[in-house]
Amino acid sequence: MKKVLLAIAFVLAVVSFSGCTETSDIKVKSEKSSKVDLKGYKSYEWFIAAQVVVDENNKYKGRGYDVDLYVQNAITKQLVKKGKVEATTDPDFLVSYVFGVDMDRIKEKVDKDGKAYLETIPEAAIAVLVIDAHNSKLIWAGVAEGEFRKELSDEESMKRIDYAIKKMFSEF
Repeated sequence: MKKVLLAIAFVLAVVSFSGCTETSDIKVKSEKSSKVDLKGYKSYEWFIAAQVVVDENNKYKGRGYDVDLYVQNAITKQLVKKGKVEATTDPDFLVSYVFGVDMDRIKEKVDKDGKAYLETIPEAAIAVLVIDAHNSKLIWAGVAEGEFRKELSDEESMKRIDYAIKKMFSEF
């Protein structure tokens, strides 16, 4: 269990919490352990069900829908597409995720004349961890980060989450 918590802490330390269905700003990375064959893992269980919004300055005001539940359902959808089933007992792997928002992120922008200036551009990130349920080793991790666009409708925000998670799990 200690290894699992260390793995979560590591991924969170690496992720710089840096949802228009424009997705060009969304950066996605995933990596699996070279020592495992994910095809051998058939069943999963949620581990430390996220419901975690990391917002150190408490500026994230949320959306008109439950973002945590939506993220969990989007992950479940991708796992089911990969032939994985939720276990009631003795799962092969555990799934956890965290969603974070940095409302004070400063980025350099360039105006139409080519002059650089700094602007506050809130960023959000989702980190997903997959852990072997029998030996507590991290076997896969994915991270998606992009601009948090508060002007978007809930529907557009959901499409961005779907895009990020689908892309994250494309090589799962």
